[in-house]
Amino acid sequence: MFYVNIVDKLERTDGDNETIGLLLCKDADKFVAETTLEKTMMKLGISKYKLLEDLPLYLKKKLNGVK
Repeated sequence: MFYVNIVDKLERTDGDNETIGLLLCKDADKFVAETTLEKTMMKLGISKYKLLEDLPLYLKKKLNGVK
């Protein structure tokens, strides 16, 4: 959680919400995530994600005007 601590120390202001960290794993493995964060006081959430080469049409429409 080195990066979370760096953001808190150098970038976070009093008006900011709590800093969160992401642990990216090749597979959603609860044991790996829990073991990695076991000594921290941070909340833990585990989820699966899938990378897509192409955005779904409904997202393309929403992002069409964003620059």
